Amino acid sequence: MKFERFVEKMRNNYMGYVCVRVKDPDIANQIINDSLIKMYQVYDQIDTTKIKINSYYFTVLNNVIIDYYRKNKSNLIYSTIDNDEQCLMLTSKTYNADYKLNNDHKRNVILNSIKKLKPKQQRIIRLIYIEGYSNKDVAKILDIPQQTVAVTILRAKNKLKQDRTLTTLVM
Repeated sequence: MKFERFVEKMRNNYMGYVCVRVKDPDIANQIINDSLIKMYQVYDQIDTTKIKINSYYFTVLNNVIIDYYRKNKSNLIYSTIDNDEQCLMLTSKTYNADYKLNNDHKRNVILNSIKKLKPKQQRIIRLIYIEGYSNKDVAKILDIPQQTVAVTILRAKNKLKQDRTLTTLVM
């Protein structure tokens, strides 16, 4: 019974997080299930006086996400910014209504600002800041020089800084 409550809590708390990382709610659900299976195998052996169970689960979850990317790196098809909205909406469903309204507004402002960037800039921003790839990895994925990735990020950031709607959101 104790583990069942843990499963529900972790599923609700981390589904949006995983969905944003992998861009697909079905794959996110599979990753959550895989991580919970790993937790079930060691749940009774964890010394909760030394380790916080939520922190331990978060580490397991991140390792399962990393494993997913390692296994599927060459087969990944990157979604467009529009598909990211589905995952971001899933994330916002876990919060209360007031926060959700504010979060929806911020999400829309951010996505609209990103959509104003050139497609190449959008792709690089998504790979680095949403999917967590390094500049070197992005250069290999897109088959462009690493310096081009760095310059593209700099230009995209500068363009986003100039966007009045985004700067008012931050302040």
